[in-house]
Amino acid sequence: MTKNLLFSLSLCCLVACRYQPASKPFPETNDFKVGEKLRVNLPENHTKSENWLLTGATPQGVNLINAVWHGNEKGIDFNFEAKTVGVDTLQFILRRVNDTIATRQVIIRVQPQ
Repeated sequence: MTKNLLFSLSLCCLVACRYQPASKPFPETNDFKVGEKLRVNLPENHTKSENWLLTGATPQGVNLINAVWHGNEKGIDFNFEAKTVGVDTLQFILRRVNDTIATRQVIIRVQPQ
């Protein structure tokens, strides 16, 4: 009984702690609530010397937690936490060696809980 309860609580925590994808393309808006965790996934191939960078103004409504690369097939996740109500446009550039080869924008709207 105790093992089942512990397993159930652990599973709930894992599901609740997952990052929700911000997958709507610009100019659509990705909506999140204060306190939610979100991620922006971008394709990144290190065999081609590619890497994405977060650029532009510092976001006010979201806080960058980290960036995690998952390999050439899955790309990179930029993980954020929604912290204050408002709208941010996250700007990313894809670099290959010293050249910018692509840009991507993602609009995040943070709403009250």
